[in-house]
Amino acid sequence: MEHDKAHIGKELRHVILKLIILKRIKAKRGGIYSYAILKGLSKVESSHFCISNPKEIKNDVYNTIASLEKSGYIKMRRRVQDGRLKKYYEITAAGDAVLNSAMRDFLTALSTIKTLFE
Repeated sequence: MEHDKAHIGKELRHVILKLIILKRIKAKRGGIYSYAILKGLSKVESSHFCISNPKEIKNDVYNTIASLEKSGYIKMRRRVQDGRLKKYYEITAAGDAVLNSAMRDFLTALSTIKTLFE
């Protein structure tokens, strides 16, 4: 039974991390590079909830970015900045649509769950 709890918690953290990353990418017109996403996430007060192990934050973020890119929700563009090649990520139309839909669904579910525990 403990294994099921851990699995549900892991899935929930993963969904929240995806939403946060999509929102951060959407907020940065012109793209944001992966290290800036990672650095910004570590400053978010609630990031402790979506990161299973603080030592693995880098892996969690980079794996989530790869997953979002594979799903077609974000796209990567390479740019040279300060003489270094960096990968910048931008949200796609599909990513914007899924973010809006998922946020509505998530907030509705959260509201429903909250009423169950009041």
